[in-house]
Amino acid sequence: MGGYQGVMEDRCVTADERIAVIHDGCKETPGGAAKVSVELAQVLDADLYVGRTGCRDWYAEHAPREVTVYSPRSNRLPALLRDANVAYQTGKLHLPAYDTVVTSGVPAKFYQPESFQRHVHYTHHPPLWYAQWLGRDSLNGIRGNLRYATRKFGMYVDWLEMQRVETVLANSETTRSRICRHYRRDATVVNPPIAYSDDPVLSSDERDDYFLYAGRLGERKRLETLIQALAQTDQRLVVAGDGPLRSKLTSLANARGADVEFRGFVDEDVLEDLMRCAQCGVFVPEEEDFGMAIAELLCWGTPLIVADEPNPTYMVGNTDGVRVDPTTDAIAQAVATFDRADYDYTDIAERARDRYGRERFSDEVRHVLFDDGCDPSGWPNE
Repeated sequence: MGGYQGVMEDRCVTADERIAVIHDGCKETPGGAAKVSVELAQVLDADLYVGRTGCRDWYAEHAPREVTVYSPRSNRLPALLRDANVAYQTGKLHLPAYDTVVTSGVPAKFYQPESFQRHVHYTHHPPLWYAQWLGRDSLNGIRGNLRYATRKFGMYVDWLEMQRVETVLANSETTRSRICRHYRRDATVVNPPIAYSDDPVLSSDERDDYFLYAGRLGERKRLETLIQALAQTDQRLVVAGDGPLRSKLTSLANARGADVEFRGFVDEDVLEDLMRCAQCGVFVPEEEDFGMAIAELLCWGTPLIVADEPNPTYMVGNTDGVRVDPTTDAIAQAVATFDRADYDYTDIAERARDRYGRERFSDEVRHVLFDDGCDPSGWPNE
């Protein structure tokens, strides 16, 4: 592998060391990355530094210790400038009071550690894939070429910063594979933690008759395809989440006569109830890195119809749901022929909770960071 030849040191974290968690933040509502960062702070009893956020109170409520927002103005900027400014402000952070710093989110890895500090980075998605998600057809003309050059420059700067990280974690096998291809680094997979209440898992007979999508209403979620598919059936879809496509999707559902209920952003307890009562979830995104909604639904025993692509294929087996081509006809057929009697909802929940529970997350993070699981092989090498 490419990279510099670092000095190999067995620099494990010990229980009496001070740890900080740095998260790049979120625009308005906390997503999966924010939940992971707060859980990291909980597991490690760490102070939390958040680059920018529109929900400061949420972080303060869920974090175990002090929360510092260090780049609040970045939230007002367009996406590219926002991430660039958070990365710049992260690089300027001076945190000598901590022995280990754990970063989460692409801009957060730009933290420059002290000579004695261990830098651990939790990777949600490598930026290699940004250009593909945004589309190549817009990279023409003067402005298009400028956007291309900017993205290319940012990608290489980010690549260089990853080479400085001592230990790399990945949120899924798919992300680990992308880290290997893009950064030429290996990573330890630690799936995000899923929180759930003590309410019992409902049986198939106790479930309501709706299908559920939960998440951001963005381009990569293939929601137009999903709504067009539902329009070919007599089934009901509940959409929990908000985003830039909500107005367009509402108009599409009305035009196609699809039975779709848009609930918008809902509180955590409401979302939990929706997942717990749904007969089936539907999740067919493009280039998914993990899929928090998939794991959350499975932890409530709810089977899913998912796109036959990474990473959903790693999460949903034959006893947990159906994997389909992400086309209108294939999704429509899967929805129309779904039979809740084919699934044991309690067994689905038990398997998922063993795989994605918070206790499992705590054990795996501690295994990587603390003495009993130290592995210096994460250092860059030739």
